[in-house]
Amino acid sequence: MIEANEQWHKEPISCEDVHSLVRNTYSKPIKRPGDKDMSECFSLAKEEAGWVMSSSFFVGVDWLDERKTAIRIKPKFDHKEKQIEVDYLGMLEEALKEPKNFDQLDGLLYVDFNRPSIVIPRQDDMLSLFLISEFLHVMKRITDKGLKKSYYFVESNQSSKIKGKLLLAQNIKRNNIRGNFSDNYCRYQEFGIDIPENRLLKKAMLLSSSFLDAYHSDTVRQLKQTITDISPKWRKVKAECEPLKIHEGRINSFFKEYPVAMRLAKLILKKMSFNQVLHDANMTTTPPYWIDMSKLFEMFVLTKLRIRFGDMVIYHPHFRGQEPDYLLAADEGRPPYIIDAKYKRYGENPINKDDIRQVSGYCRMKGVRNRLEVTDHSLIPCLIVFPDQESNDSIPTPEKWDDEGRYLDVYKLGIKLPINNDG
Repeated sequence: MIEANEQWHKEPISCEDVHSLVRNTYSKPIKRPGDKDMSECFSLAKEEAGWVMSSSFFVGVDWLDERKTAIRIKPKFDHKEKQIEVDYLGMLEEALKEPKNFDQLDGLLYVDFNRPSIVIPRQDDMLSLFLISEFLHVMKRITDKGLKKSYYFVESNQSSKIKGKLLLAQNIKRNNIRGNFSDNYCRYQEFGIDIPENRLLKKAMLLSSSFLDAYHSDTVRQLKQTITDISPKWRKVKAECEPLKIHEGRINSFFKEYPVAMRLAKLILKKMSFNQVLHDANMTTTPPYWIDMSKLFEMFVLTKLRIRFGDMVIYHPHFRGQEPDYLLAADEGRPPYIIDAKYKRYGENPINKDDIRQVSGYCRMKGVRNRLEVTDHSLIPCLIVFPDQESNDSIPTPEKWDDEGRYLDVYKLGIKLPINNDG
């Protein structure tokens, strides 16, 4: 296993495992939703001085040479001569406090179940915890709104009567052969919550609860508490089901969370099937996967913006193939803003000129100006939000945003991320 951190630029790799690599270059391209070009998770190249690694904003585990050498990229970075690790679960917990983010889960996670599993330390099983956290947040929303009801089939013995359809073969096997001629084994329909979709979700929830017992952290305790809180409303739902036979079908718009929850439930069941029994209890297996930390940061920032500005924040509006991250509508005494989230550690460094050009370009789009009701030729001010552990973990009022300095009406704002340790 070759280990690296996110957002490296040609860092030398001295790990002994590089000597087993058979090629001179390695990379992992991924197609993000809405992007025309591929994004690269990492690149590993053999140069004259040795192997060097460059990584982007994706974290995860994948094969370099299948079944021989793997790579793991962690959400770690250097800060004040220490290495700190981003609490990706804490970011997800915060992001999913905002209901709008439930529509943005596609493209946050990429899993390849068609390739061999990879052995990793159990405590580094980011994928399982990430899936379970997503799943339980959606389950809480479903539970709060009310479980879906529908007609479903029930098979049972009926005393001295026939209800629905008599299952002749099963009746002979279960009753007649045993000398019981008063009961009839029937199949009939009932209306309620014990439907296949809910059974799938219940099965994944129970499996998630069992999995979390092996982990101990504040975030995991919150997830366990979520299961405790929602479980009473699922008591009448059985957990027996065949996941592959349960399809999403047509879902009423009131139950729009169901397709997301069902997809996550199937991923959890599939992921747990990858967890092979190993001789070392501290190790487990995982399929190759990647988490898009840039998208997670966008969702995290949206929650913070909504706390400050409420529904004045418009997330990912579409303008003929272009999407600003956020538009902030004007309010009394405050102009509108175009806001972009950049998962880059600028610190005291100037904002990248390409990032400024991007938000400045949005300012000149007629669709954006119309949406923000800007009718004159004035500039729309822009804000770029980036991670900064020296800043606060909330969005202050616009008066406290820092002027970028080189460009008119361009501001910058650092925001503190949750971390797992101080070093």
